[in-house]
Amino acid sequence: MHHADQPVCATGFPNEYAQSLITILDNAKDTFAERHTDKPQIVITVSQIADRSVVTIRDNAGGIPETVMPHIFDPYFSTKEPTAGTGLGLYMAKVLIEQNMGGHLSAYNISNGAEFRIEL
Repeated sequence: MHHADQPVCATGFPNEYAQSLITILDNAKDTFAERHTDKPQIVITVSQIADRSVVTIRDNAGGIPETVMPHIFDPYFSTKEPTAGTGLGLYMAKVLIEQNMGGHLSAYNISNGAEFRIEL
């Protein structure tokens, strides 16, 4: 673990990294709206573990249904109305992080929401 005053560095493609973060944040925002989440909150944590940068994006939108979780990174998989999404957002984020930058993107349910973790 690093100290708060030490910078955390990630090597890769800034635009692709930013797009991946925006996709995750947009999905959380949409889920807050769909579920009418009381006091929506997103917490982003940045840390350095050994030689990897770790960014977690945690929300309190109620989590990802167990039947949906295995498919969230599949291409063309969407829980939204057909006009609201292509089902490519998280798929593309995973491709960009893992194939283009050699990192890892994962998702977990936590007590009151979901957590996405990007390791580079």
